[in-house]
Amino acid sequence: MKGYYEKFIIYRRCCRKKRLRFSGVTNIQYEKKYSVDITVINGENSAQGNGITAYSAGLIKNNCGADVITTGNHCYKRRDSLAIYDEEYIIRPANYPEGCAGRGLCIIDMGSYKAAVVNLMGTVYMEPLDNPFTVAENILKDIGTPNIFCGFSCRSNC
Repeated sequence: MKGYYEKFIIYRRCCRKKRLRFSGVTNIQYEKKYSVDITVINGENSAQGNGITAYSAGLIKNNCGADVITTGNHCYKRRDSLAIYDEEYIIRPANYPEGCAGRGLCIIDMGSYKAAVVNLMGTVYMEPLDNPFTVAENILKDIGTPNIFCGFSCRSNC
């Protein structure tokens, strides 16, 4: 890949502790082989059962080398884990109502450039949330970088 702003982003879903390795190769080896700059991993259901805990988030951050961890509709399943949303790198869907723990946007400063990760959730067959497209438009107005990655969690894509 050539170009100053063309960066390779890996997005992988880590669902279980035993799956924190991908094809027997650690994420650090992928980062070196493919010159990965940013790693975004969906941590939804990384805890036993579903949801995310401080323990499973730590495994994803430390073992997989995640720069950002996204979540989805089970982000608040583990009420004892609400404190993890104080971390800048763990984001919940942005279209959750104001007042919910956490944020739906993470801006990563890589020195020579910035990248934004926006997390949204669909509403078909799911909780009645704000319209994700309206929320995305409002977020995109204020982002000061052309490098934007959007994670979208949904039940239906048609």
